[in-house]
Amino acid sequence: IAVAGVKVDPAPFGGEIDLQYWKNNTAPSAQQPDLISIGGTGRFKAVAWAPQLKVFYDMHSTDGKSTGTVLGFAPAIEYFPWADKEFRIHLAYTGRNTSPKGGTSTYDQQVFLGVKGNWGIK
Repeated sequence: IAVAGVKVDPAPFGGEIDLQYWKNNTAPSAQQPDLISIGGTGRFKAVAWAPQLKVFYDMHSTDGKSTGTVLGFAPAIEYFPWADKEFRIHLAYTGRNTSPKGGTSTYDQQVFLGVKGNWGIK
């Protein structure tokens, strides 16, 4: 497994780019293929609101031959009700187009609503 990334957060803009490589040495198969994944996220934080967009592209292969690709995107909006607290409410959509080699492409979509908070004990 190899992962590399860059994150830049000059307020109010920010973003990151990630590259991941995963080589299955134990039992390469169509169920457990090798993976190369490239993803990028851009965000803008304006006081309490923070919209962002993530785009990713995955390439799966077995024995050096492509077995399919996944292209996806995930727009999201985060709301921070308290400026001095690590707490947020988020709403996100994810769309993925999966294109297996020699098969039928499928489009999957999901909507997420959640909360996240970080608290420390002193």
